[in-house]
Amino acid sequence: MDRTASDDRKQAIAGLYYDGKISFEEVRDQLGREEAENIRILDQQLSEECVEEVAAELAESNPE
Repeated sequence: MDRTASDDRKQAIAGLYYDGKISFEEVRDQLGREEAENIRILDQQLSEECVEEVAAELAESNPE
């Protein structure tokens, strides 16, 4: 498998994980433990960023 196809496959699997369509274990089975951990960490970081952005937007729209 060439690198582009491999990257596309990783992105597709990550997208399924981010959308909640597959479990961490399924990601691990498909991509290996290290890659699965990286995807899980990125998902957590993105979730935290989203919460922070929404909180900042709410704070700006509701000044006290």
